[in-house]
Amino acid sequence: MLYPVLRPTGRHLVVAFAIFACGLGRFGGAAWAGEVRDEPETVAPVQFGAVTPVKPLDSLAVVAPGSLAVVVPNSPKGVSPNSLRFVAPAKSKSTGAVGFNLSNVARDVALNQIKAGTLTLEAAWQSGALTFDNIADLLEHPADPWIINMRRVDSGLHHQLIALLLEHESARLKKLSEVPQYVRLWLADYYEERHNPKCVEVAQSVLREYTVPLLGENPIVFQAAERLAWFYRDNGEYQLGGQVWLKFLNTTKPVDWEIIHAAWDFRSMGLESEEGKFWGILAQSDNRSNREVGSVGQIKILLRQGKAQEARAQIQSLDFGDSPEQSRIKQWSLLALSYYSEGEFDVASSWAHKALDAYRSLKTGWTNSGMGYDFTADENLLGYIEKWKKSPIYCEPSQIDLELTSEYEGDMISQIIEVKTFKKQQLSIFVDNPNVRANLTNLLTRDLEVVQEVKIEVPTKLLTQDLSATLTLTSKEHPDFKFQIPITIRDERN
Repeated sequence: MLYPVLRPTGRHLVVAFAIFACGLGRFGGAAWAGEVRDEPETVAPVQFGAVTPVKPLDSLAVVAPGSLAVVVPNSPKGVSPNSLRFVAPAKSKSTGAVGFNLSNVARDVALNQIKAGTLTLEAAWQSGALTFDNIADLLEHPADPWIINMRRVDSGLHHQLIALLLEHESARLKKLSEVPQYVRLWLADYYEERHNPKCVEVAQSVLREYTVPLLGENPIVFQAAERLAWFYRDNGEYQLGGQVWLKFLNTTKPVDWEIIHAAWDFRSMGLESEEGKFWGILAQSDNRSNREVGSVGQIKILLRQGKAQEARAQIQSLDFGDSPEQSRIKQWSLLALSYYSEGEFDVASSWAHKALDAYRSLKTGWTNSGMGYDFTADENLLGYIEKWKKSPIYCEPSQIDLELTSEYEGDMISQIIEVKTFKKQQLSIFVDNPNVRANLTNLLTRDLEVVQEVKIEVPTKLLTQDLSATLTLTSKEHPDFKFQIPITIRDERN
């Protein structure tokens, strides 16, 4: 398979598309775009009936008065949906039983079998145990409303259910206004992970149903905006991804953690001015921990801009701790980063070791109620110092090996190579196969490295057979350095 590769970073395998011109154009006005609805539709939760044993004890009957009962064999090996029996329930003296959805019971039995590996999704669909309505009901009533953002469920299974609906109920899914919102969120997530531009239409269909500004947390709006921003980010359309977050942050009243997520995305997309704006908002937060996160975010931007002296002045003025000792540990860690940014590796190493040693010697453990101390950041800094001593340039991945399958939907197969250096360098690239395009694209400055992205592209129509090539990369600052990356693309469409 070509497309279900590498997530959440999503940066290593990228499918190139012509991004729809409607993109963010419909993402404005008094509402997100288009139709305005004051409130999202809601569906009453399903209530289940009583579970009653059936004699002999080889089955269980889920009974709802006045309706059929589904009889499930009580076997440790489980059952397939075809073994369910629907019978008229005996009159019950109990008054506690309430109505429930028989289809959902069959669905849940089938999903347990699927998870156990004793039933396939297609068999469950053909038997009627899985239907559009009961899958939609499952997705529309998550135990956690932030289910997609937090990844607290098996997203793989949810994507398989979406794929099942796309195969058998594509006509219903095309009528987006009639599809429940959480189903559309999962559909957008499915498309985003596969770099499919249909993600844009689906995510925007959700956002159009909300007026702005919104107050406080809204899991539907945030997760739809995140899917849309991630689609643009993962396809290298950083300006469009940034516009989504700016629209979200400027037309809602986001809570602190939503600002943090957006600022992280701005950083990953290299949109430094936007990132700084929202770290600044966070630095004024009433919450001490979030206030420290915003201040540190601003300091790191100064370091990436080469303003180490100004950054060190701010580091020395910050009060980080419940105790002077813990505050000093955080300051020492940031001082290490400041000297690292200037290439003063020995000084940086000294401050990093000082912070780590002090942290490890704390007798009471870390009790600071603020931002906390991430000791792995100092360990990573020390690791990078050793890394640059061995080589001035690293490439990830070091080779490209792709398969083009019949399920692939794009006109162009592509992949991003990240060329990592300590400081910005003037790079040159050459590919020895005329069917392979290679271009230097986005330049990203991170805390410990500079990343120059190289985009490799091959039109799928040119892949009439397996393709091989070699990308050669050189640096003006290091004329003796030469890095070669083998490229292999296998055509498995037939």
